[in-house]
Amino acid sequence: MPIKSKSIEELYTQKYLNNFLEKTDYKFVKKDSCLKLKSGEFSKQIRIHINEQQRISFNPYLMIPKFEKWYYQQLQRTPHFRFVIKLPNQQNSFPIIGDNHLPEEVISYLEKIVVALENAANFEYILKNKESEFMQVYADILVYRNRIPEAKELYKKINQHFGRTLTETNNFRYLGHSRDLRQKVKKLIDLDLDVFRLFQLKITQNKSSLSFIGRTYTEILSLNFKSHHSNNFSILQEKELILINAPEDFFYIINFKGEIVKEFNLDDFPELKGKAGHKIQIGMIESKNLFFIENYIIDDRLKVKKLEINSLINKRNPTHKSESTLIGLFYEVENDEFYLYIHNVLFIYNDNYQYVREIEFSSVPKEVNFSHGKIVFINHYKSIHVTDLTGTPIIKYENKKIPGSSSICSPKSEYFYFYFNGTKSYLFDLNKESAKVLWAHPTYIKDYKSNFIDGRIDPVCLDVNKAKISPDSSYLVCGAFKGKYVTFNLPNCERKELIPKKYLDKLQLTKEVTTVNNSKTTTKTETIEAKVIELDNEEYLIGYDDFMIKDIQFYDNGNYFSIQIMDDVLFWNKSFKHVETLLNVGTIDNISEEIILVRKEDKTMFYRMEN
Repeated sequence: MPIKSKSIEELYTQKYLNNFLEKTDYKFVKKDSCLKLKSGEFSKQIRIHINEQQRISFNPYLMIPKFEKWYYQQLQRTPHFRFVIKLPNQQNSFPIIGDNHLPEEVISYLEKIVVALENAANFEYILKNKESEFMQVYADILVYRNRIPEAKELYKKINQHFGRTLTETNNFRYLGHSRDLRQKVKKLIDLDLDVFRLFQLKITQNKSSLSFIGRTYTEILSLNFKSHHSNNFSILQEKELILINAPEDFFYIINFKGEIVKEFNLDDFPELKGKAGHKIQIGMIESKNLFFIENYIIDDRLKVKKLEINSLINKRNPTHKSESTLIGLFYEVENDEFYLYIHNVLFIYNDNYQYVREIEFSSVPKEVNFSHGKIVFINHYKSIHVTDLTGTPIIKYENKKIPGSSSICSPKSEYFYFYFNGTKSYLFDLNKESAKVLWAHPTYIKDYKSNFIDGRIDPVCLDVNKAKISPDSSYLVCGAFKGKYVTFNLPNCERKELIPKKYLDKLQLTKEVTTVNNSKTTTKTETIEAKVIELDNEEYLIGYDDFMIKDIQFYDNGNYFSIQIMDDVLFWNKSFKHVETLLNVGTIDNISEEIILVRKEDKTMFYRMEN
């Protein structure tokens, strides 16, 4: 551990270091527990440590104050550069003895450190003996010394190292290293380094197909992703275009043939620079057939149009501009206006992307839903506010006990469902201004708890983990921990269990059971299956949280829906009958009535429904 100020004071007053300091020009800096000597552009430093065993050690290194100042002026950050000196085959730790002087062996060691620091205090030595050939700081020093050709070659070498490591490990961190290096080098010496692409496009030759609920889908395109961070895209089906947010901070628009139609990078979106690529929100405005990337619109000619973020955010707190996250971007057909919600401000733009006005709200909502002339704000644990497009309040749910940290909205904003942070959830009917409690697990039913397989029921584990409202707003599907699948008819909220009787053999766990009898330990494997019980003439599924719903999708305007359990997809009809199962198919996303996506491992496959 670093030496304590009291200990160093004792060392100093007892003249431990005097016989060394008298022979050199080094000065002892008490606050840093360090011996220092300025020599030209270098600062020679010997840091002192005393451990709990009362052994003293010395760590020598070089710093370059002028380089650090130059680096900060160029990039507004510090390089944290230390060139550490290592003496070969030398003991570094010595016992502290009780007299007033350091032992001769310590003095001898310090003298060797002084010589080593003197020899190392030149740029040629540092660059030749760099700790690693892939440390960027040495290329930065070359730029500082105006040795630009050498710096370019070293930057390229470092970037290629990031690329090789990325290919070998698929470690997303190295993509970030490469991105940061490219940005820095572009600013320092205007050099464009290679960009590493983490996904490949493939036009499917042998077209596979999927069939379920009387439909057949044929594969039209396969994207091979090397990183799950790449799995961020939006689709304009009418134009047969896909916008992809690639993890190397590039954005691609491709067609259904797998051809790149347009390519963007962060230079096309200046306000997004510095924001992690996978956190940038992208999407589409279906009514306008437009893509958006945060507050930028991709117009009909695939040109970038910026929705200016004006006064309130930037004037009151300039940091909001870079820190604020897009909460929502909507288009109102009747008014021909775009509505952009960032932080606590709603910005309104006309059909030509020009700023019109803005509305400031009192707080930053958790999320915003926008539909049919209503804006619904959900705040954490506090309230729901509904306003019109001018900001005039329509409905306020104040001081309601809203347990949800997640929420969903019905397609036409009739209902809002809050869930996740409690055994019960709330459904709000915004037309009637009323709320109902919904229970994913009916723990209020007699003998329900006692039938749990593990012999107990923990309320914390009964939260809803996934929920969606059908396209026609006639029912709600949700899944809870402990393998619970349930629906509620709307608006009366009649509860019904989803029991996949054709799938029960898959809902089983194996676990090791250890018993001790007469000091003899025996371990055996037991298989525990999910089961169906009957209480008050109603069937209930008793399962495990290992088999939670991953996703819910609707088909044919809600006449069918699917629930995703692991890589299996179970299909149900509107009468809540389990009709079909696809095993080990991956995750299916129903993009539209015609297009579905299938994600499995690092592949995303696009399928089109056959007529």
